[in-house]
Amino acid sequence: MAEVVENKGKLWRTMGVVRSGKIYYSIEEALFLMEIGALVLLDDNGTSLSLNDIYAKVSGDSWELFEVYRHLKLLGYIVGQHGITWSIKDAK
Repeated sequence: MAEVVENKGKLWRTMGVVRSGKIYYSIEEALFLMEIGALVLLDDNGTSLSLNDIYAKVSGDSWELFEVYRHLKLLGYIVGQHGITWSIKDAK
């Protein structure tokens, strides 16, 4: 998961999960946003990670999940993980 430190625009409204007032993106969401130039991902030291750094972390089944996620997002669908609520209001 990637924690959002500063958000701009409207993409965050239909992506990620909100917990304790913070927005978190899954690896698929973070990678998709990086690919379209809407996210700069930083490590714990504040160093910017490249797309290749993230591609190296996604492999096997995770890569297939990402490809499906990317395809659906590019078709205009709102994609969420089953059983994970978007906001704290619905969280158990």
